[in-house]
Amino acid sequence: MLLETMKKKIFIIPFLFLSLLFTSCDFSSIFSIKVNSLTIEDTHGAYTIGEVYDEENELSITAKYTDGSKSKIKYNDPNLSFDLYTIENNVTNSYKTSSAFTIAKNYNLVVSYGNVKSNVLTIQVITSHVYVTSLHLSGDSEMDSWTTLSLILTVNPSNYSTKINFSASNPNLVTLTPTERGVDVFAQKSGEVDIIVSSKSSKITEISASHHITIKAVAQTIVMEQTYSDYVRNNLFTTSSTPLVGSPKLVVIPVWFTDSSRFITSDTHKQRVKNDIESAYFGDEESTGWYSVKTYYEEESEGRLSLTGKVSDWYNCGYSSTVAGKKDFDTSSLVISAVDWFFNKYPSEKRSDYDSNKDNVLDGVILIYAAPDHSNSGFGEYQNLWAYCFWIQKNLSGVYPNAFFWASYDFMYDKNSANYKAGTAYNYGDTSHTVIDTHTYIHEMGHMFGLDDYYDYSSQKYSPAGGFSMQDYNIGGHDPFSLLAFGWVDAYLPTESITLNIRSFTEGHDLIILSPGFNSYKSPFDEYLLIELYTPTITNELDTRYSYMSGYPRGSARSGIRLWHVDARLADSPQYKVYKLSDSADVVGRTRFQTAMKNTFNESDVDEDYLSVLGENYYDFNLLQLIRNNRSESYKTKSTFSDGDMFYKGDSFNIEKYSSQFVNGNKLNNNKNLGWVFTVNDITTDLLTGKTTASITLTRV
Repeated sequence: MLLETMKKKIFIIPFLFLSLLFTSCDFSSIFSIKVNSLTIEDTHGAYTIGEVYDEENELSITAKYTDGSKSKIKYNDPNLSFDLYTIENNVTNSYKTSSAFTIAKNYNLVVSYGNVKSNVLTIQVITSHVYVTSLHLSGDSEMDSWTTLSLILTVNPSNYSTKINFSASNPNLVTLTPTERGVDVFAQKSGEVDIIVSSKSSKITEISASHHITIKAVAQTIVMEQTYSDYVRNNLFTTSSTPLVGSPKLVVIPVWFTDSSRFITSDTHKQRVKNDIESAYFGDEESTGWYSVKTYYEEESEGRLSLTGKVSDWYNCGYSSTVAGKKDFDTSSLVISAVDWFFNKYPSEKRSDYDSNKDNVLDGVILIYAAPDHSNSGFGEYQNLWAYCFWIQKNLSGVYPNAFFWASYDFMYDKNSANYKAGTAYNYGDTSHTVIDTHTYIHEMGHMFGLDDYYDYSSQKYSPAGGFSMQDYNIGGHDPFSLLAFGWVDAYLPTESITLNIRSFTEGHDLIILSPGFNSYKSPFDEYLLIELYTPTITNELDTRYSYMSGYPRGSARSGIRLWHVDARLADSPQYKVYKLSDSADVVGRTRFQTAMKNTFNESDVDEDYLSVLGENYYDFNLLQLIRNNRSESYKTKSTFSDGDMFYKGDSFNIEKYSSQFVNGNKLNNNKNLGWVFTVNDITTDLLTGKTTASITLTRV
């Protein structure tokens, strides 16, 4: 059938008056065109009374000319009316009807051009059901395991509408999803399989066709179907998180204290700081000199998320900084009052517009207060004046605030910029290489999405995750586990030994999961290793070139393989404060759970809530740990990320060699054997594109 070619060449022209004008003319003599032949083909067979035929149900007309002139042809059967189109030399064109057949009979159709007539086409219109006359499946004959292959189904007649049955000769190898055009075959294991289609026929009981596929063992490309949004929605506590996809809308409110003029000294300075808050959240590279919160997460989500929102005027809260800064100050009540003020002041802004996932909770509330962070000299006693996220634990009605972020304006500035922007030198940021510092706001936005901190809260200051990632020391890009758990990254999950080529994680989001048996829920809340190709590019670049705050660890200027140990298993709570480690990674089909592991260690002056909910036997198990390429390193390490931590060409990993970095030695935290080793074959950078790739051989043992 040549419909695709025909559709590309059709020029639709109203033709009623032209058909009357040229009915008796010999076009060959007028245009000196000789028509050799005209043929009509019906692509459907039988039709049924009452069915309306659209552009998918067409007749095929072929006209052959001796030169390239354009002309007209017309149907000479008065019983049918069809649209008429211009046709071109040696091109097959389509003629269609959108009318329903109303009488059961055979329609004879002839097309003429000058003295040349086409074949006689008989269109059969019947009252009974249209039965299938043939089935055909087409597509590739080979596919990789854990990928999807789309097979195209051709049914004659194509207006056959009764159910087609799909099956596989070995259902353990594949799952089938019927589609409009055929069937999607999702391979789970290697092997041989026939995909079978069948349906009723008017002549025999059943007519069928099959397509043979050879499935080659490689790796699953796994898309996380459960994310931190599901985790926050269904866990033990009544909390919310900012949606991870789409365009969630943030309420951003600058908060003015009764004594804020001590820190932001004039109306001009107030306007400058407010403008910078707008740029910090929703600006571009020109206004920030780096990333805004919006552009950072657009980059990391590869466009899946684009934060929107409004920055209000300054909200006069009625409190002094010394009152609001007290450790026991009720910040949640201030947030509720500020949000009420926001929607009263801006009546065109509707609460429902700030609830993009329609869960009756505002997508996110940001309060940036006009006082220094308590870390500034002289403000140490005001423990509430710091940067944190929290959740309002109150019963509220309507579309209400829940997750909120509370932070000082001074995180945007270093000393020099603070003097100009605010009129005083209070600062807790670094603008030596940017216009506005957004690091802290980006880090806290990670909490708004549901993430934990990955640094050690205890005074021992261990560094399980190495420091260089956004949710650790608020520098660089996010670690691969965080983006995997956001649903922004697809990962390779090998099932048998294989060599894979991966792109830079910041540039291509490629990632490999090594697991003795990954969960069936496609959930990141499990235990496994992650392999990424680190490069000093994109969101890593600035904090690789310069040391943030002149004291934070810099990212490596080399490209290499970073290896991560994730233990994001869950602990169920049958009743409050009683937990039990669960083998299930499911966060959709249950409630009352928490992640079991944290990245902090046991110490008496640390609040229990910051440690493992399972008790001191689990304090050594980290949620996220960077495995260093150092056989003498311990899982209790204080070293931050450096060149020597990565794996390079010729380096290999097996858990026995690096057992000192695993609490259970040669086994994972769950006491299972990893069952994998890998070798880095090569790491190369294309001189033309600047893109870096790595070849890694993964061997199942």
